[in-house]
Amino acid sequence: MADSIHHEALYRRWRPQTFSAIIGQEHVSRTLANAVAGGRVAHAYLFCGPRGTGKTSTARILAKALNCEKGPTVEPCGKCRSCTEIAEGASLDVVEVDAASYRQVDETQEVLKGVRLAPAGDRRKVYIIDEVHMLSTHSFNALLKTLEEPPEHVIFVLATTEPHRVLPTVLSRCQRFDFHRIPIGLLVEHLKRVSAEEKIKISDEALSLIARRAQGSVRDALGALEQLVGFTGGKKIEASDATRLLGAVELDVLIDFVDQLNSDRAADAFRLVRELSESGRDARSFIAEVVDHLRQLFILQNTGEPGMALSDLVGDDLEKVKEQAGRVRPSRTIAFLEAFGDAYERARGPEARLVLEMTIVKLAKPGMDISLDGILYRLERVEAAMAGGEAIRESSGVQLEPQAESCITKEAKEAVVREIPELAGDEALVKVTQAWDAILERLRKKKPAARACLIESKPISLEGGRLVLEFGPWASFHREKVEGEYAANVIEAVKAIVGIDISLDCQAGKPLKSKADESKMLSIEEVVGFVADEFDAKIVGESTVYSGEPSVLEEDE
Repeated sequence: MADSIHHEALYRRWRPQTFSAIIGQEHVSRTLANAVAGGRVAHAYLFCGPRGTGKTSTARILAKALNCEKGPTVEPCGKCRSCTEIAEGASLDVVEVDAASYRQVDETQEVLKGVRLAPAGDRRKVYIIDEVHMLSTHSFNALLKTLEEPPEHVIFVLATTEPHRVLPTVLSRCQRFDFHRIPIGLLVEHLKRVSAEEKIKISDEALSLIARRAQGSVRDALGALEQLVGFTGGKKIEASDATRLLGAVELDVLIDFVDQLNSDRAADAFRLVRELSESGRDARSFIAEVVDHLRQLFILQNTGEPGMALSDLVGDDLEKVKEQAGRVRPSRTIAFLEAFGDAYERARGPEARLVLEMTIVKLAKPGMDISLDGILYRLERVEAAMAGGEAIRESSGVQLEPQAESCITKEAKEAVVREIPELAGDEALVKVTQAWDAILERLRKKKPAARACLIESKPISLEGGRLVLEFGPWASFHREKVEGEYAANVIEAVKAIVGIDISLDCQAGKPLKSKADESKMLSIEEVVGFVADEFDAKIVGESTVYSGEPSVLEEDE
């Protein structure tokens, strides 16, 4: 193994030095190379994308291309004074700034003082501002003044992982390039080249694990490779080394886990999670890998051919995923994907493993899931049993005796449905019930008072285009309002969200169950909107509650 590996980090040693050496970003490198060759370089660029995908490296290559003694050229020599100073970070005319360290306006102004000065020794001055979204609003404004009228000899390259946090006025003055995560297959090829040059012995399985763990970041992949070199002490790096040191999960483990959920084997899934935890794996990272694997299944099931996600797989891995895609029903893949996507957002800190285990129970024991998806899944099982029980036997291993199957009658199925009023009726009611929160949200924005009246209601039937809403017995005032002046608002919201035309019928019913979650509570805006509607008033001003001065409502003339 080359001694240089011990003296300089791999990601620095293998940082691209020309446009042609940039991997996975051809749309960026080709456009910039053509701009340099044609003398059409813009005065400001915005490089957006995940960390480790080549944003600052590309900015340095652009600076070298413009200032190389043989240039401007798309192939900087890398040997002249300008090229070597830029590569070493020692050029006076290429200013690199970490925006996180220069957030205040006075610090930004200090950096920008040199913009008007001529280059010290090169043709162009290049300002590279990394993580530009970290600048304060005042700092952005100071930068904006410079971007509006930049000197001819100055070029700005702004880099960010969060372009949505950059002021629109700054965005409008830059040419934007979006850097993509490097596909796993391409990243594996790059790691193979690096390993061969550095005389690092490593298995293909270990390379695949490194690439997957890096999530499209060349820098992270090279950093992980260097860690493994130190961990193994120069011996051949195997997949077991990568799993032990990096916490990566083999594809076979992910396939087994999804199969366990699909066949309702919660105990096996719990056992797998326990083994991963005891070996030091992070629960949230495992959830992220499960989501990525389910996404690959989802794409294959819905396109029928390998897409971008599946092209990342190497060796026999693609065939393994194809086989599993045939075993898992597409509807269950979607349910798994949604559940683990939600789990990833909630799995933080010491509760991550608990969130993972609760998700396993929800998916592998659908009988305990009281959500609409869980109820629908149990109904599917009843229907499968009525059809002969084959689907149940294949998907979950449950064995039904022939006499038991014959006992599941039409009356039994109807009894199940009667216990679930939100599923009674035709498909249209199911759609309205599933979309009820979205309907209420639309009303909150369009007509807050109407949404406020609907809090004490629920849809119970929809036949012949007639939607019946049931209100609590104490909610006669709200029921009358919805039947009367707010009927058109409710009908419009249902049409906009679900796409069906309805008429309304409001009925008094039994007391509704308490809905204490925040999404069902009235906001201040809804309360004020309701009062304004009732008294035919408009809002003309606001005041704080503690001042003792109430908000002013003025009657319309």
